[in-house]
Amino acid sequence: MSARGLAQAPQRRGSRPGPGIQAPPPPPPVRRAATGGLPYEVTSFVGRGREITTIKRALANSRLVTLLGVGGVGKTRLMLHSVGALTRTFPDGVRLVELAHLQEPSLLEQTVARALGIRETPGPVTPEDLLEHLADKQVLLVLDNCEHLLDECASLVDTLLRNTPRLRVLATSREALCIQGESIVDVRPLACPEPGEPADPADVARYPAAGLLLDRVAAVRPEFTLNHGNAEAVAQLCRRLDGLPLAIELAAVRARTLTVQQIVDRLDDRFVLLRAGLRGGDVRQRTMEALIDWSFELCDARERTLWARLSVFSGGFEVGDAEEVCSGDGLSRSDVTEALFGLVGKSIVSRNADGAESRLYLLETIREYGRLRLAERGEELTFRRRHRDMFCGLARQADREWYSRNQLSWAVRLTQDHANIRAALTFSYETPGEERAGLRLNSALRSWSTVAGLLTECRQWLARGLDRYRERDATRAWALLADAGLAMYQGEAQEAETIFAEARELIAGLDDARLRAHLLTAAGQHALYQTRPGQAIKLLREALTDHESRADSAGLIESLLPLALSSSVTGDSETAVELCERVEQICVDRGEYIGRSYALWTRAMETWRNDDFPRTKQLLQESLRFKSRFDDCLGIALCFEGLAWVAVVQGQVDRAAKLLGANEPVSRQLGLSLGKCRHLMEHFDRCRRRIAEADQTLVQAAYDEGAAMSLANAIAYALESDPTRTPRTAPTDTEHDLHLLTPREREVAQLVTAGLTNRAIAAHLVISRRTAEGHVERILAKLGFTSRAQIASWFTSRGTGTR
Repeated sequence: MSARGLAQAPQRRGSRPGPGIQAPPPPPPVRRAATGGLPYEVTSFVGRGREITTIKRALANSRLVTLLGVGGVGKTRLMLHSVGALTRTFPDGVRLVELAHLQEPSLLEQTVARALGIRETPGPVTPEDLLEHLADKQVLLVLDNCEHLLDECASLVDTLLRNTPRLRVLATSREALCIQGESIVDVRPLACPEPGEPADPADVARYPAAGLLLDRVAAVRPEFTLNHGNAEAVAQLCRRLDGLPLAIELAAVRARTLTVQQIVDRLDDRFVLLRAGLRGGDVRQRTMEALIDWSFELCDARERTLWARLSVFSGGFEVGDAEEVCSGDGLSRSDVTEALFGLVGKSIVSRNADGAESRLYLLETIREYGRLRLAERGEELTFRRRHRDMFCGLARQADREWYSRNQLSWAVRLTQDHANIRAALTFSYETPGEERAGLRLNSALRSWSTVAGLLTECRQWLARGLDRYRERDATRAWALLADAGLAMYQGEAQEAETIFAEARELIAGLDDARLRAHLLTAAGQHALYQTRPGQAIKLLREALTDHESRADSAGLIESLLPLALSSSVTGDSETAVELCERVEQICVDRGEYIGRSYALWTRAMETWRNDDFPRTKQLLQESLRFKSRFDDCLGIALCFEGLAWVAVVQGQVDRAAKLLGANEPVSRQLGLSLGKCRHLMEHFDRCRRRIAEADQTLVQAAYDEGAAMSLANAIAYALESDPTRTPRTAPTDTEHDLHLLTPREREVAQLVTAGLTNRAIAAHLVISRRTAEGHVERILAKLGFTSRAQIASWFTSRGTGTR
């Protein structure tokens, strides 16, 4: 059974002191640093001073240190506390790779790369990709919970250490990696009061095991104090629990209803019974299992059933998720809710406030125990399928609502549930007969995967699903379109063409008009990427007609954007601008941002072709502001590249090189080479040629400086803003409404503010009255206003209304 100490993970209680000390206020809800960062501690850390010193010394003398110990002994918590004090020792950072949720060995390198900030490569991430990134960096790489991937972790760590002189690795595992140079730190149970010692409260409280017990008991019973009447019971309980942090955590919960002595009394027979019935194995592991059995049996029937069923979740869940997946077969939705409250109260389920709704999760030890119970009940297949079905439905709803005001919420939710999505896909592709549902889930994740920078991983899952599901139906067709589109985004033109060929042949035999329309859209976009704009326009206009007939907003946006770019390439500037404005209007009406950002980028490409470089820069920066809210890697890469082009033609070669350097890690995580994108190749090459003519020493220095920047700092540099003020949340219409207006609409807004009528505006701008009225109507719609007075007030509050 996989085990992981309860004390290691964020708990739901505030920090509590020992006896006789006033409890401080509880800490804020747990938050995590960015991917690969360290979680903040939210409960007190007790004892372990000697171990922390040992770990620091070991890391000073050895490049690989492994914390070894039984499950539940607190390896992860000790590791987190130790490395938290070492962050300044490693200039290039401490990067945490959490492996507990990773069940696919083939994704180990990709998971490590993601923690390091190099999350994607054109194909599966290889050790060479990691070596290239780590070559000159002084990083502490922390691998947590290696035991189920022992051989893979050992091989990867050995390769990295042999080829990167400044890297250090700290691992936690139940078994040593057994590679050359490994230094072992044994993580033992917390020290307990020795039998026969006088049970003086002050002496008992000095022992780490007792300190942890008192801290956790105080969390559930604030009035509890250590005194002469209960000191012996506290000492006994610590000893009988072998000083294991998880055992102490679980037992302390019972102090809510029992005295410490009553807990000791009830523990005696149970330990004797369980130890007598087992043979072999580690004594402490048997103790751990006995304690979890005991905790399980203290739950009521509903809580036991729910505990088992919740084990199908990976990486956390929300209350509504538990109600949907775990209800039925004897549990109503209200039963699930009540049982969930009970499990939270018993510390079986932990809480992590993350966003508007509290996220819940099972610690890995508790989760693995639940899976054993679920299998014993014969319900594992049923509830893993229900879990998959729920996330399939969630992903498909996100896909339908992607171009809406819910876009950011869906992006956040799917990112939170990445581990659950992986678990659902694993189940689908490992279980005969479930492949079709897995492909449907896969296909629905295309847009999110692109924005999240998971193109390569999404394509790996699609390849697996397409290999297992061979039915020539709409499910396979949608998956092929998704795979072809992602290949196209990565610049893999030939591979995309091969996939498109199969998709075209398959869709031709299906009676599905929507599929045909989306095939036309994808084919038109592919033709553009292959520098065949005339063919692209023909295909995209045909697709557009089909999408309009069904009011398919996603299809409209995805057709209009490449159609606008194709029109620009052929020199039809008026059409290109009109199409971009149409996309912006659709997006404004739907409260959507990603499509709007690509419309701004497409307009920037038009102004670039017309040599209006200041306007190009302005549009690209406006686009980047939107994209940065989502960490839209593909969009950010395109904006960085475009801003580098502008910098070159404006004589700022050092700025261009720095932007290209900043773009290198972003493009690499996508598995993207913009040099492969034929529709951009001319501009790409023009920029590189100009840079090649400059002093290469200065160019290389600027490039290296850009490549070393964090993403936040790189975005701030591109925007010419303060990185500490670069917002990372959803843009509001109040904040960004100025960017919604086209240059012409800003002129009209200025004239409205000056008090001109529509007729006067038409005369001033030499346009028809009807055109002027149209501009005013669009301004009102974009800003959500109902009167000209509101336009005037808004424009006045922004000064000139230009940037």
